[in-house]
Amino acid sequence: MSELYKAIAGSPITYLAGDISAAQTTIAVADDTALPDAPNICTIGYGENLETIKYETKSNGVLQNVTRGIEGTARAWPAGTEVARFFTAYDHNSIIENFNSLINKSPTLESDHIDLGVAKIQYGSVSLTTDGSGNVSLNSPFPVTFSSDVKTFVVSQFSGAGVVRVKGGNVSLANFSISLEGGTANSTYVCKWLAIGV
Repeated sequence: MSELYKAIAGSPITYLAGDISAAQTTIAVADDTALPDAPNICTIGYGENLETIKYETKSNGVLQNVTRGIEGTARAWPAGTEVARFFTAYDHNSIIENFNSLINKSPTLESDHIDLGVAKIQYGSVSLTTDGSGNVSLNSPFPVTFSSDVKTFVVSQFSGAGVVRVKGGNVSLANFSISLEGGTANSTYVCKWLAIGV
């Protein structure tokens, strides 16, 4: 997928602090606060002749490790030429490419989870045997560790003697816990669970 870069509110304009050649990869600007933090892209010039560049670092008014001509042709520019983080064809095309790659991705179906690319749906069942008071707790790993967040976790009783209070809790990226309360003493219950996350 194509890399996407953050914009900056209002797309403020700064200017080249000096003349640059077509091959120059270190570019001084009058006000680097007008450009987002690196890495990012920006345009030099305006209209049909603009050049989109990518800068890897930004420090003290200088863009460094610049890749020239991401869009347009790398060329010499005079001091005072506009430099800004406008919305570019690169941004538009990258969004479309990334969106298409996501919607065209076939889900991966496994016995215990579905990988949708942008999210995972995991599911399963666990057997728990209550103690003499009719209570039990269990910690269990997810079949696949989530990458960054578990959005939803639900659990319910599937089978067992009578109705028991089922609680899910202590959900992490790799594990979950289930507690049963008020069940029949020394009885086995089966609970079904489902988790959705990224």
